[in-house]
Amino acid sequence: MAKSAFGGESFFLNTYTAGQQGGWVSLAPGQPGDIQHTDIQAGRQIFIQSGSYLASTTNIKTDTKFQGAKGFFSGESLFFIRAYTEDGQPGRTWFNSFGAMKEIQIQPGQIITVDTGHVVAFDDTVSYEIGKVGGMKSFMFGGEGIVMHFSGQGRVWIQTRNLASLASNLIPFWPPSN
Repeated sequence: MAKSAFGGESFFLNTYTAGQQGGWVSLAPGQPGDIQHTDIQAGRQIFIQSGSYLASTTNIKTDTKFQGAKGFFSGESLFFIRAYTEDGQPGRTWFNSFGAMKEIQIQPGQIITVDTGHVVAFDDTVSYEIGKVGGMKSFMFGGEGIVMHFSGQGRVWIQTRNLASLASNLIPFWPPSN
Protein backbone atom coordinates (compact mmCIF):
# COMPACT_ATOMS: atom_id res chain seq x y z
CA MET A 1 0.00 0.00 0.00
CA ALA A 2 2.82 2.44 0.74
CA LYS A 3 4.21 1.87 -2.74
CA SER A 4 0.90 3.00 -4.23
CA ALA A 5 0.91 6.15 -2.12
CA PHE A 6 4.43 7.05 -3.20
CA GLY A 7 3.36 6.69 -6.81
CA GLY A 8 0.51 9.15 -6.33
CA GLU A 9 -2.15 6.48 -6.65
CA SER A 10 -4.87 5.48 -4.20
CA PHE A 11 -4.06 3.10 -1.37
CA PHE A 12 -6.94 0.91 -2.51
CA LEU A 13 -7.65 -1.00 -5.71
CA ASN A 14 -11.14 -2.29 -6.44
CA THR A 15 -11.74 -5.65 -8.11
CA TYR A 16 -14.88 -6.10 -10.21
CA THR A 17 -16.09 -9.56 -11.21
CA ALA A 18 -18.99 -10.19 -13.59
CA GLY A 19 -21.88 -12.38 -12.49
CA GLN A 20 -23.28 -15.35 -14.43
CA GLN A 21 -24.97 -13.05 -16.94
CA GLY A 22 -21.74 -11.14 -17.65
CA GLY A 23 -21.43 -7.42 -17.16
CA TRP A 24 -19.38 -4.34 -17.78
CA VAL A 25 -17.75 -1.53 -15.83
CA SER A 26 -17.43 2.11 -16.87
CA LEU A 27 -14.35 3.98 -15.71
CA ALA A 28 -13.54 7.67 -15.84
CA PRO A 29 -10.35 9.53 -14.93
CA GLY A 30 -10.22 12.42 -12.49
CA GLN A 31 -9.50 15.00 -15.18
CA PRO A 32 -10.84 15.47 -18.72
CA GLY A 33 -8.82 13.58 -21.28
CA ASP A 34 -8.30 10.38 -23.21
CA ILE A 35 -8.11 6.81 -21.96
CA GLN A 36 -5.73 4.40 -23.68
CA HIS A 37 -5.14 0.70 -23.15
CA THR A 38 -2.19 -1.43 -24.05
CA ASP A 39 -1.36 -5.11 -23.81
CA ILE A 40 1.69 -6.05 -21.76
CA GLN A 41 3.38 -9.21 -22.95
CA ALA A 42 4.95 -11.67 -20.52
CA GLY A 43 8.40 -10.47 -19.48
CA ARG A 44 7.69 -6.86 -20.50
CA GLN A 45 6.65 -3.89 -18.44
CA ILE A 46 5.32 -0.38 -18.95
CA PHE A 47 5.96 2.73 -16.88
CA ILE A 48 3.03 5.07 -16.24
CA GLN A 49 3.28 8.61 -14.90
CA SER A 50 2.00 8.94 -11.37
CA GLY A 51 -1.72 9.75 -11.40
CA SER A 52 -2.36 8.30 -14.88
CA TYR A 53 -2.89 4.62 -13.97
CA LEU A 54 -6.59 3.77 -14.30
CA ALA A 55 -7.15 -0.03 -14.38
CA SER A 56 -5.74 -3.39 -15.40
CA THR A 57 -6.62 -7.03 -15.81
CA THR A 58 -6.21 -9.14 -12.67
CA ASN A 59 -2.88 -10.62 -13.74
CA ILE A 60 -1.19 -7.21 -13.98
CA LYS A 61 0.91 -6.31 -10.97
CA THR A 62 1.87 -2.74 -10.13
CA ASP A 63 4.56 -1.18 -8.01
CA THR A 64 6.61 1.97 -8.12
CA LYS A 65 9.89 2.78 -9.78
CA PHE A 66 11.87 5.44 -7.95
CA GLN A 67 13.45 7.89 -10.40
CA GLY A 68 16.08 9.17 -7.97
CA ALA A 69 17.75 12.41 -9.05
CA LYS A 70 16.01 12.09 -12.43
CA GLY A 71 12.64 12.57 -10.75
CA PHE A 72 13.86 15.36 -8.49
CA PHE A 73 15.14 17.42 -11.41
CA SER A 74 12.22 16.58 -13.71
CA GLY A 75 9.83 18.80 -11.76
CA GLU A 76 7.30 15.95 -11.81
CA SER A 77 6.80 12.91 -9.60
CA LEU A 78 9.74 11.04 -8.12
CA PHE A 79 7.99 7.77 -9.02
CA PHE A 80 6.56 5.99 -12.04
CA ILE A 81 3.97 3.24 -11.71
CA ARG A 82 5.48 0.01 -13.10
CA ALA A 83 2.92 -2.42 -14.59
CA TYR A 84 3.94 -6.00 -15.46
CA THR A 85 2.76 -9.61 -15.43
CA GLU A 86 4.14 -12.46 -13.32
CA ASP A 87 2.06 -15.36 -14.60
CA GLY A 88 3.61 -15.75 -18.06
CA GLN A 89 0.40 -14.52 -19.72
CA PRO A 90 -0.18 -11.17 -21.41
CA GLY A 91 -2.30 -8.63 -19.56
CA ARG A 92 -3.93 -5.31 -20.31
CA THR A 93 -3.69 -1.96 -18.56
CA TRP A 94 -5.58 1.31 -19.01
CA PHE A 95 -4.17 4.77 -18.33
CA ASN A 96 -5.42 8.29 -18.87
CA SER A 97 -4.19 11.72 -19.89
CA PHE A 98 -5.11 15.33 -19.28
CA GLY A 99 -6.24 16.41 -22.75
CA ALA A 100 -5.69 14.31 -25.84
CA MET A 101 -3.18 11.46 -25.87
CA LYS A 102 -0.79 10.56 -28.67
CA GLU A 103 1.26 7.39 -29.04
CA ILE A 104 4.73 7.89 -30.53
CA GLN A 105 6.71 4.95 -31.94
CA ILE A 106 10.44 5.44 -31.40
CA GLN A 107 12.71 3.74 -33.90
CA PRO A 108 16.34 2.68 -33.26
CA GLY A 109 18.66 5.66 -33.46
CA GLN A 110 15.83 8.14 -32.98
CA ILE A 111 15.61 10.47 -29.99
CA ILE A 112 12.44 12.33 -29.06
CA THR A 113 12.28 15.12 -26.51
CA VAL A 114 9.16 15.68 -24.41
CA ASP A 115 8.40 18.19 -21.65
CA THR A 116 8.18 16.18 -18.41
CA GLY A 117 4.65 17.40 -17.73
CA HIS A 118 3.43 15.86 -20.98
CA VAL A 119 4.73 12.29 -20.50
CA VAL A 120 1.99 9.74 -19.74
CA ALA A 121 3.63 6.31 -20.20
CA PHE A 122 6.40 4.44 -22.00
CA ASP A 123 7.58 0.91 -22.75
CA ASP A 124 10.45 -0.67 -20.81
CA THR A 125 12.37 -0.97 -24.10
CA VAL A 126 12.72 2.82 -24.12
CA SER A 127 15.46 4.62 -22.18
CA TYR A 128 15.28 8.21 -21.00
CA GLU A 129 17.50 10.97 -19.71
CA ILE A 130 16.44 14.19 -18.03
CA GLY A 131 17.63 17.35 -19.74
CA LYS A 132 16.89 21.04 -19.91
CA VAL A 133 15.85 23.50 -22.54
CA GLY A 134 16.69 27.13 -21.95
CA GLY A 135 19.08 28.73 -19.51
CA MET A 136 20.20 27.61 -16.09
CA LYS A 137 18.02 30.28 -14.42
CA SER A 138 14.79 28.81 -15.81
CA PHE A 139 16.03 25.31 -14.97
CA MET A 140 16.83 26.07 -11.31
CA PHE A 141 14.09 28.52 -10.37
CA GLY A 142 11.13 28.02 -12.63
CA GLY A 143 10.97 24.31 -13.23
CA GLU A 144 10.60 25.33 -16.85
CA GLY A 145 12.45 23.70 -19.67
CA ILE A 146 12.84 20.28 -18.02
CA VAL A 147 12.49 17.57 -20.64
CA MET A 148 12.89 13.84 -21.07
CA HIS A 149 14.99 12.58 -23.99
CA PHE A 150 13.68 9.14 -25.04
CA SER A 151 15.69 6.67 -27.13
CA GLY A 152 15.65 2.98 -27.97
CA GLN A 153 12.77 1.22 -29.68
CA GLY A 154 9.25 1.27 -28.33
CA ARG A 155 6.28 3.46 -27.52
CA VAL A 156 5.90 6.69 -25.59
CA TRP A 157 2.47 8.17 -24.86
CA ILE A 158 2.20 11.93 -24.40
CA GLN A 159 -0.63 14.27 -23.41
CA THR A 160 -1.55 17.60 -25.01
CA ARG A 161 -2.22 19.37 -21.71
CA ASN A 162 -0.28 19.81 -18.48
CA LEU A 163 -2.28 19.77 -15.24
CA ALA A 164 0.44 21.62 -13.28
CA SER A 165 0.41 24.43 -15.86
CA LEU A 166 -3.37 24.72 -15.62
CA ALA A 167 -3.16 24.90 -11.83
CA SER A 168 -0.49 27.62 -11.90
CA ASN A 169 -2.56 29.64 -14.38
CA LEU A 170 -5.61 29.44 -12.09
CA ILE A 171 -3.83 30.53 -8.90
CA PRO A 172 -4.14 34.30 -9.62
CA PHE A 173 -7.92 33.87 -9.78
CA TRP A 174 -8.17 32.04 -6.43
CA PRO A 175 -9.96 34.04 -3.75
CA PRO A 176 -7.63 35.29 -1.01
CA SER A 177 -7.70 33.35 2.25
CA ASN A 178 -9.02 35.09 5.35
